[in-house]
Amino acid sequence: MINELKFNLLSIVIILLILKSVGWSKEQSSVYRQENEIKLDLPVSRYSDVWNFLKSEEFKNRIDASLESTVSEESFSDIYFDNKNLYFLKNEHGIRHRVRSFDNDPNHPDNLKQLVQVKLSSKKLNSTTRSEIKFVSSPIVRERGYLDQHPLFRLIDRGDRKKFRNFIKGLGQDALELRPLIKIQQKRKRVYLKKNGQAFATITLDLSTSQKFGLTVNFSEVELELNEVAYTLSSKSGRDAMELENNKLRMILKSQFPFLKQDQTPKFNKTINLFVSKNANFKSKLVKDF
Repeated sequence: MINELKFNLLSIVIILLILKSVGWSKEQSSVYRQENEIKLDLPVSRYSDVWNFLKSEEFKNRIDASLESTVSEESFSDIYFDNKNLYFLKNEHGIRHRVRSFDNDPNHPDNLKQLVQVKLSSKKLNSTTRSEIKFVSSPIVRERGYLDQHPLFRLIDRGDRKKFRNFIKGLGQDALELRPLIKIQQKRKRVYLKKNGQAFATITLDLSTSQKFGLTVNFSEVELELNEVAYTLSSKSGRDAMELENNKLRMILKSQFPFLKQDQTPKFNKTINLFVSKNANFKSKLVKDF
């Protein structure tokens, strides 16, 4: 536990130094966040069973009395990027362009919202904590230069491109070498939890599908994620209390569904691993045309 804490603290310090070098600070929670989530593998065949339980009065009666729950259904389309050396895949990091949609509520203020995210893991320790940096994504009205033709930079708002490039450079990589590798489509059912009227956590059921080179893979999982803004801005004791509450939620689900197994593997890696299980040369094919 002490070694894990030291590793996570070192990771946070390094990230903050990189962010500071491009003019950002930890207080800009809309840009830099620490996320904490517990990921549980869920057999696709039991997806509906778990969702029905999360919507039930039995679940509401078993969680802390201070928690209020509401449900939502959303869709996500994620395109993941990496370089020829698969640096981000190998380190269980991720760079993705995300489009969020509300199929049953097209007038929702976040319908079709886009953003570019960088996720950084502590993979050696199978940690539940990751760092996340968000970049503004906006459609190009008129191409002005070579970056507007780049497959990733053209998705990033012009005002954020320099910061993005410098951040990737801080990781020892060249952002211009990034190319799209796979797309993951997700059907997401989510329980929003509020504590004393404030956003506290979400319990998400994801049904993910990806197609590439004539292959199709799919999987489902449960994610118990603490609210990123609240977690990022909390003190150490505040984070500990939030993590304890999240672990109680995990125990409720595990007691109801013993087959749920914790697996912190990011979706990017999990999807690639499933493709490789179907074709051992899948990774080589991904980078062949770089």
